[in-house]
Amino acid sequence: MGKRIKSRSLDLSILLLPFVTSLFSQFHFVISLRDM
Repeated sequence: MGKRIKSRSLDLSILLLPFVTSLFSQFHFVISLRDM
């Protein structure tokens, strides 16, 4: 049962990865704009 939950959380993290990376890139872009 524990293994099943672990694989599910892994799938969730894989699903969230593009969202998190896009969010991070937007955040980085805003910070670079503010530095200018």
